[in-house]
Amino acid sequence: MRLLISFNKTGYEGACWMREIAQASTERVRFIPFNPGALCPPALYDSAAALDRAYQRRDPRVLALQAGLEAAILEHSPDVLFVTNSPPYHPDYLRTLRLYKVLNTTDDPGSTYVRTIPYLHAYDHVVYADPAYSQDFDMPDLLRYCGVRDADWLPIGVFDYEHRPDRDEATLFRQERDIEVVYVGSFFMQKLPLFST
Repeated sequence: MRLLISFNKTGYEGACWMREIAQASTERVRFIPFNPGALCPPALYDSAAALDRAYQRRDPRVLALQAGLEAAILEHSPDVLFVTNSPPYHPDYLRTLRLYKVLNTTDDPGSTYVRTIPYLHAYDHVVYADPAYSQDFDMPDLLRYCGVRDADWLPIGVFDYEHRPDRDEATLFRQERDIEVVYVGSFFMQKLPLFST
C-alpha cells in the first residue's frame, strides 16, 4: 500500500517531516511525503472560506499546488491521499481525484468550523486527534452528526527529531535541566502573572 502524506510545514520542520515520513516506510506500506506549503502559502488555505475564494478565482498558487499534487500522484501511484494540518485542497477539486482520501483533523476543536466541517464531505475517511469536542458532543458523535461514515481516533505522536528516542525515561528524569517548569495547556495572557510568582 502507498500513502501520499500531504502536510504543510516549512524550513527545518518541513525538512524533518519529509525525511521522517519517508523513513517510516516498511515493506508493506510506503509513506510518500508531499509538502504543499512549498508550492502554495498556508495563509491562502488557512480557512475554508479563504481557500474557496482562491479556488474560485483560479489563483495561480492554487493551480500550482493542484499540478504538484497531480504530478506526485502520477509519479508514485498512491492508494491513499492522507491530508494533515490545514487542508489545502478544495472539495470540488478533490472530487476529481480517483483515490481514497483521508483527512486528519489535528487542530480540533479550535478549528472545527474553520478547517474541518467544511471539508468532511470530500473525504472517504476522517481521523481525529482529540476525542473530546464540547459539552454537547464528543468528536465521534459530532462527525456522525455531520454525516461522516468512517472516522477513527488517531492520537498525535512525535517524530524522532522532536525527542530523544535513544534515551529511556529514567535517564531523561535524571539529567540536569535548564528549565524548571514546563506548562502544558492553552496559553492565555491572564495566566502570566501566576507563572511569574
